Amino acid sequence: MPDFVYRFTSLPRPLDPTYPTNIAISILMILTMVAFFAFYMMVGISLITALISAAMVGIGVFLTWAIAREIDPDNEFSAFAAAGIAMLGSVAFGVPDLLAMVFILLATRILNRTVGPPATIFDSSGLLIIAGLLAMRGNWIYPMIAANVYVLDSQLDHPNRRQIMFGLAAVAVMGIAFFLDGWQGPTHPLTVPALFAIALTLILVTMTLLSTDQLDSKTDLTDESLSVVRITAAQIMVLLTCVFIAVWHGAVGVIGVFPLWATLLGVSAYRLLDESFVAPESLNSDEKDVSTHAATD
Repeated sequence: MPDFVYRFTSLPRPLDPTYPTNIAISILMILTMVAFFAFYMMVGISLITALISAAMVGIGVFLTWAIAREIDPDNEFSAFAAAGIAMLGSVAFGVPDLLAMVFILLATRILNRTVGPPATIFDSSGLLIIAGLLAMRGNWIYPMIAANVYVLDSQLDHPNRRQIMFGLAAVAVMGIAFFLDGWQGPTHPLTVPALFAIALTLILVTMTLLSTDQLDSKTDLTDESLSVVRITAAQIMVLLTCVFIAVWHGAVGVIGVFPLWATLLGVSAYRLLDESFVAPESLNSDEKDVSTHAATD
């Protein structure tokens, strides 16, 4: 990425085409597009619609992977578990809401600062514009989430104080959305399967992601250690977005942002399984060390 780009934005994270996991996600995205194009053609969808839909599913898988990398930066492979779940979910639930996913990706990068520098005015403005576009579709939750992102970014480690003004602007956008659409309560009831999915994900996230107490990953540009507090804030932001949309829009909301649920579920499940396999090995290693020291003494 040219240096002059970072004068205007601090959010881009270019893919190194030689890095193994970057190659893997690129291949997975292309294979997903090809597979879904064939699937859509088989079920009788028109050529243009099949092309566009397949491309959107592939991009959705990539964005799921990217969001997972933001909330679990120390584990390269957990993002593939999330991407896999998102890909399978697209068979049942269809094309994902890409604009909502781009919103969440930008919001996580503003919060966790994986690139390094704080968000620029252009970054914060871009997030606000996307929140406004989503609010125009009746999703007032997104400007509310944006407001919280701005406030947190202005208060956490190395605060960006000007975000307070953007937070106020996001609240104004939410108010305008209420005024234009009129106040409406929850649009769809939560079904039992939706409640079960929410409960399962909450348990997994609490057991794994929110228990993060240290990070080895560094920022892209400044090579500083990532902030545990900021990464945790990004994790909670993604979780609350899913929960708020599910509560307000019911099962329709769960399906609408399924890739975000896939992110939380995939990353949490991977970390839970990874810890269950690593723990016995670590225990045996510790026992061997104790035995060695005992024999030496």
